[in-house]
Amino acid sequence: MLEPVRKKRQAKVIILCGLILAIIVVLWNVFVSPSPTCSDGKRNQDETGVDCGGVCGVCKEAPHILGISVLEASVVKSGSKYDVMARLKNPNDAYGAADISYEFRLKDISGDQIFVVEGHDYILPKQEKYVVAVGLDVPTVPTSAELVITRVQWAHFTAFDEPKFTVRNKQFSPISSGPGFALVSAIIRNDTPNDFGSVSVAVILRDINGVVVAIGRTQMNTIKSGEERDFHLPWPDNFIGEVARIDVFPETNVFKDENLIRRYFPGGKFQEL
Repeated sequence: MLEPVRKKRQAKVIILCGLILAIIVVLWNVFVSPSPTCSDGKRNQDETGVDCGGVCGVCKEAPHILGISVLEASVVKSGSKYDVMARLKNPNDAYGAADISYEFRLKDISGDQIFVVEGHDYILPKQEKYVVAVGLDVPTVPTSAELVITRVQWAHFTAFDEPKFTVRNKQFSPISSGPGFALVSAIIRNDTPNDFGSVSVAVILRDINGVVVAIGRTQMNTIKSGEERDFHLPWPDNFIGEVARIDVFPETNVFKDENLIRRYFPGGKFQEL
């Protein structure tokens, strides 16, 4: 007789515990657990994606963004050190990169990687630009270089006008007396209707076959709209090769507030991805 009574009591306890648990779940959902919303970071309700679709409206399609191309990379010897450059191109009309993380990887004659230098840069919509690193102490003689992009922080531009500069009177002059090996000079004009707080200038010297023989860069401060400025970039150490072409590439970083970013992003803001 005791066994059936015990089983009945156990059944009642199980039922009672189940009811208590059910009550707790109901109370939690009603009073504690937040109601689903279109900004809770979850796919719930009748959403077809996370916080979009169904009651939350149409899901926004991810923009089609093309990758940045590396068109060229070179390393050259300058005195006892090495300079390296890469030419990049952004094919996108409305997307630029506020931050590009990259690695210059230098290789020896066998193709083995011997040196890596990391860096950050930016690129504007439809821009072709040079990334430069100078004065590298490389333990082994490098014969080639490549630039590998490791991360890109894209930004959507609206009503974008690319900064425009005119470069004229480019000259390369070997230094016959005094310190230094050679000097490059030119005149840069700001053809944009904005003043720029800082302008970076990359200089690439090539021989008659277009091969890079020297790489340099300099910085110019406060170039006003319509203003023409001289710049002079000295090479303190000798390099190998005859200079037949001087390429000068001025640019300004419109992602920085001091470079009048509000001219390019209405309301002073842009939309990051």
